[in-house]
Amino acid sequence: MIKPIFLIGAFFLAMIFAPFSAAAESVSKLSIPEFIRRHTARSLPARWKHRAGEISKAILEESRRYQFDPLLVVALIHTESRFRPGARGRFGEVGLVQIKPSTARWITHRRITRKELFEPKLNIHVGLMYLNRLRNEAGPLYISAYNRGLAGALRRKDEVLTPHDYASRVRSKHRAIARAAIGEALTSL
Repeated sequence: MIKPIFLIGAFFLAMIFAPFSAAAESVSKLSIPEFIRRHTARSLPARWKHRAGEISKAILEESRRYQFDPLLVVALIHTESRFRPGARGRFGEVGLVQIKPSTARWITHRRITRKELFEPKLNIHVGLMYLNRLRNEAGPLYISAYNRGLAGALRRKDEVLTPHDYASRVRSKHRAIARAAIGEALTSL
């Protein structure tokens, strides 16, 4: 025989967790591609907004190709260029994911010009190809290696990383973007 106290406890647990169950169901129905399209459109400079669909499609396709979480890729783009396709770095990096032409030539085995790397689709493709190579070679240090280079990341693997470390910034941005995606799902309940 089931004790009445157990039934009352189960009832209260169901009442407490019912909203979370609805939220989990909503999040599972969340369209990540749609979230990325809207997020990309909001983040791009005005003169690039008309290409938000194409850029978000490139993010999704390349994420799938190299098996990266597309929200991590969005976080990487935010950290590298704040979604400015025309961004230029101090050391010759260009575009959304801040790739150097020399890195692009090395990773693709073909000549890619600086001008070509400003094209968002190619920039994302080459950047994720490089990130994938780093993941294979540096393991869990691949995000640091994206910023420091493979040798720099491996040389510093024993250092205590500060909150200002590049990988920490990317991961923090990734968590914030994931929370935003969940928040959009919850508001659509």
